[in-house]
Amino acid sequence: MKIEEYKYGVRAEHIRAGSRVGIVLFLFALFLLLIGCWSLAYTSSYDFSAFVGSLMYFALFSLLLPFCCVFAYYLYSDIEVDERGLHIKFFRKNLHVDWVDILEVKPIKPKVWISFVGTLIEERYLVITNSRLTIFHRIYGIVFGRTTSPSFLVTSLISKSPELMEKLVAKSNQ
Repeated sequence: MKIEEYKYGVRAEHIRAGSRVGIVLFLFALFLLLIGCWSLAYTSSYDFSAFVGSLMYFALFSLLLPFCCVFAYYLYSDIEVDERGLHIKFFRKNLHVDWVDILEVKPIKPKVWISFVGTLIEERYLVITNSRLTIFHRIYGIVFGRTTSPSFLVTSLISKSPELMEKLVAKSNQ
């Protein structure tokens, strides 16, 4: 079985490194919160309102930052192609998408891309599937294609992108 690999380059590695830094900052903030709670536990008089306000900000931070870091980390997922379908790398696993599960390959309008990511890429497509991918892939579909179907991005940053796009368009159920 011949497997072809399509990988993103340096820009995707920079995004992944930034996501790792975000997770480290989150863990450091969690450590500081635990130290703060521990120090307040042994103090007889302290102001609860400042502590509760800080705790609310941290709760918001702790819910959004890891989610956003994972969202950005897997925005540019490497893809492997074989005769059965696609394999998308996600959390050190290969998620399989059969060729028959690809519903549509849809170009993304530049206005949405500029407002969300802040960069222009010549070719960008959303591959909408009918397979069982993750909740993050559903969110990619909502953010980039206004669909609740699991989706993933393919851009011109991926190696051999014209060849991959040709295969995706040819195999989709349009």
